[in-house]
Amino acid sequence: MSQREPLFEISFHTDDDTGMYYIGEIDFSIYGTLDPFIEHFGFDGVKRISETLIHLGYEVMKRYFEQQEKENAGAAQAEENTDVPQ
Repeated sequence: MSQREPLFEISFHTDDDTGMYYIGEIDFSIYGTLDPFIEHFGFDGVKRISETLIHLGYEVMKRYFEQQEKENAGAAQAEENTDVPQ
């Protein structure tokens, strides 16, 4: 079985009673495992993390555009269903 250790976390705020954050604000935490990872894997490790983050950005944008496409298709379908015959 593969063992994993988190290097960092990306999250968003879903609630805030302090007024310091807004709902939907993106936040991240860097864990104590990042420095040992970099020490062990050096530049190659940093490069792999950077490539992974770039791929994560790609996946986020891809999902956004897929959702937009579904919404646009749903709106077009709704418009077709409300057309009144002439």
